[in-house]
Amino acid sequence: MVGYSGGAAAFVRSAFVNVARVGVVGCGLAFAGIAPWSAPAAAQTGSGMGKSGPEVRVGANVFVVPEAKARSITGWLIVKAGCADEVGGNCTGIAHYLEHLLFINRDDEHRSKVAFFPDGSGNGWTTHRATAYFQRFPSQPATDGERLDKLMAFFAGLLTDVRVDGPQAERERNVVLQEYQQNTGRNPFARFSVDLNLALMPNEPLGQRVIGSPETIRAFTPEVARAFHKLWYARDNAVIVLHGPIDPVAIKALADIHIAALPANKSPDNLWKTPRQYKAEHVMLRTREKDARQIGVYLDKIVTYQPTAGGTGEMRAAQEVLSAFLGSRLKESPLENLMERDGLVAQARLGVSSVREGTLRLSFSGVPADGVDPEKAIEAARAYIADLARRGLDQGTVDRLKLRIANERDLLAEQPGLYAQALVSWLSAHYSHEDWLARRAQAESVSVAAVNRLLKLLAGPGREVAGIMLPEAGRATRPAATRGDAPAGSDGFPTGAQPPPQVQAQP
Repeated sequence: MVGYSGGAAAFVRSAFVNVARVGVVGCGLAFAGIAPWSAPAAAQTGSGMGKSGPEVRVGANVFVVPEAKARSITGWLIVKAGCADEVGGNCTGIAHYLEHLLFINRDDEHRSKVAFFPDGSGNGWTTHRATAYFQRFPSQPATDGERLDKLMAFFAGLLTDVRVDGPQAERERNVVLQEYQQNTGRNPFARFSVDLNLALMPNEPLGQRVIGSPETIRAFTPEVARAFHKLWYARDNAVIVLHGPIDPVAIKALADIHIAALPANKSPDNLWKTPRQYKAEHVMLRTREKDARQIGVYLDKIVTYQPTAGGTGEMRAAQEVLSAFLGSRLKESPLENLMERDGLVAQARLGVSSVREGTLRLSFSGVPADGVDPEKAIEAARAYIADLARRGLDQGTVDRLKLRIANERDLLAEQPGLYAQALVSWLSAHYSHEDWLARRAQAESVSVAAVNRLLKLLAGPGREVAGIMLPEAGRATRPAATRGDAPAGSDGFPTGAQPPPQVQAQP
């Protein structure tokens, strides 16, 4: 149930640019009085879509995305704390272990299932910055009111306590060890990514694996998990998003009963947001993996800048426009130049993401074309970035990208299910709903100069780590997907989408 970082922001970008069990039930609420669906009540709405979006904010931290024709109801609880918030500033995996423990003993009937509803589904995911819990059940008008009450009580229970005994905690620790082996021990890229990310962001949790290591996993105790829960699982450090044929007025009543009544405890500041300095140097890593099936080449770079008052929105919008270009097949794009024109790579991915305010990460991964030296492929990617920064994007290209982004945002707003997932991704990355509302205006107003300043920043001084992964000598190679960050346990998202990871290091 660990989510791979990079997933959350990646899902929002893809959507825009190509883009268990609780003992409290009912609380005296008359279910017959809860309408499973009616026209959305007047409330604060809006999206970053430029017009009124589908979401309705029914509380400080509760959002509803109604869809009358939806056949199921889905809820997400986002806790804005992940492995980067663990004690000592190191990712040992306690945040992810706690995610496992919290599904246990939520009521007498479901002592170890992640799906709270017998005919539904559920899961969770953990990133560097957040932990999320997901539940879905089929919509039936006669029982939706009662089930929504149980769902909100379930979420309140997750924020209240950890109900696990010793044998259960030991069993889940072994489950996490198996998960580590499945996602890392048997995955050559995941193993190599550990070294790449530690070299790129040394001595900080954002460069470490969310799940931890076999050594730290074996040291897990329920007491340490409870301490993390007490520190971070607070009402005001959590967000709930609901989607389906539901009435926001009914949800507001349930949120007042179950969520607003929780203690208003304040969580600590997220220390990973504190600016850091990175030594500007070039590092080359190489590995030969017996279970690798293809040659992989990687180039990652960290750059820093001084944020300015009011400049965050412009930087984010410039990043969105540039990301749209880097993932396109427009003239002079990476795919057009490196693959189709020069024939240096068979597959390639180049993107830019935010580590924290004032810190950006540029990431390239690819599979060299047959007969191409891996170092030449890396140098070609480096030269491409430098050349693109020298030339810059022209006004016509930027205008075309901005129009594409606007059109796809409008399309997303017409698909409430996908829209809800994109909103979850955004909020789990610690961005505010207010910033979500401002996205369209910021993208429409961003200038060519701002996009090209971002390009020059990315091509300038920074910390750079390159990597080459080779199959064992004599082993045949075959093309494979580059840097696949698909999360384990992301049932709250469509197949192939990313959960809210976060954007930089692999866990």
